[in-house]
Amino acid sequence: MVGAIQNKDGGYAGTDGVLLGDRIAPQTTEMSQNPNHKNVIIVNYADRAPGEPMTVPPSIGKSIWLKLNTTTMQFGEVVQNFEGETDMSRFIQVSYPMPNQKVASPLKVSGKARGNWYFEASFPVKILDSNGKELGIVPAQAKGEWMTTEFVQFEATLTFEKPTTKTGTLVLQKDNPSGLPKYDDSISIPIRF
Repeated sequence: MVGAIQNKDGGYAGTDGVLLGDRIAPQTTEMSQNPNHKNVIIVNYADRAPGEPMTVPPSIGKSIWLKLNTTTMQFGEVVQNFEGETDMSRFIQVSYPMPNQKVASPLKVSGKARGNWYFEASFPVKILDSNGKELGIVPAQAKGEWMTTEFVQFEATLTFEKPTTKTGTLVLQKDNPSGLPKYDDSISIPIRF
């Protein structure tokens, strides 16, 4: 449950509560630092997948953005990424390697990803040859506080077996501890060996 209290004319006025879920795992609550999002509260928490029993620990990272109308003292939900949903740069940006760059083992991968791309401060990075054969996999590690909706720097050093093809793909996967395919997401970068 999320609620707010405002000091008004020497007294306090409260909002109705916003129910997030039953037996969720709260993570962080913060005010948006974006000047275009005045009075927006970002609540990060973990929940269960639909249909999972309450005995299963929450493992699905979620965020809700709530805007407080200080006149009516009511919350409204801010819809995120309503347009351009397929633009993955809104969620993860890789600074190295660049697309079609020639790489060798060990490969240092770096960039930044939104906090909800991680789980327990990491997410999987793997390299495939052009036949789809997995050559190596390693967790990318957050280089800062990952329980946020903002971008967090990451690094990974990926050691991989010698490829038999001239090209391949670097895949950075959103961590999905639930294992349910509908929560999967990834970005693929073409590379050369």
